[in-house]
Amino acid sequence: KEIYKFIKENLGEDSPAYKKFIESCVLKKISSCFNRFIPIVEELQQKLLKVIDLNIEESEIKVYTEAYEDLIWSFIHIFRNAADHGIESPQERLEKEKPSIGHINIKFKQIGNDKLQIIFQDDGRGVSPKKIKAKALSKDIISEEKADNLPDHQILQLIFHDQFSSQDETTEFSGRGVGLSAVMAEAKKLGGTALVASREGLATTFMINVPLIRSPKD
Repeated sequence: KEIYKFIKENLGEDSPAYKKFIESCVLKKISSCFNRFIPIVEELQQKLLKVIDLNIEESEIKVYTEAYEDLIWSFIHIFRNAADHGIESPQERLEKEKPSIGHINIKFKQIGNDKLQIIFQDDGRGVSPKKIKAKALSKDIISEEKADNLPDHQILQLIFHDQFSSQDETTEFSGRGVGLSAVMAEAKKLGGTALVASREGLATTFMINVPLIRSPKD
């Protein structure tokens, strides 16, 4: 950071030295930050007796990765939820006429000049809006009147509420929704947000939208 400040203050942001320093020493491919989750998913599938293929789509999008560290570590809750609750056992998948191997895919998009979107998708059992609604009502997260007037896609967003899951419903790995409030909190710290979409029995998708950060804060 000190070298960055020196080059910026003395040579300016338009100088070739500044641009080369940023590109070579400061920025990293966002996709490279997710390799840390490969052994975590491998451990989860062994303990859960499931077969999970983790595909991290290589991206050319470069960012100042230090700014995203807390957000990226919060994604462990997405992986745990997907492995524990999303992806079915091989036997259950075959009974549903699915391949025995479950999949978690991650891809990255740059939106305009200043937005980064990180997308997680698993091909598991999905999330039930009916169950989310029932849980939210039981915990007084939302009133029955308001819940009855919300469409399913908005009901699903309640999964990010910090009171959504409780200790007695967790396993060793996760409970559906556990930790997801942390993902939302970290996204908001960066000025972004998180969304979830699901097709019951087929897939769950998490979309994390945050600013594209390409240099340290001064």
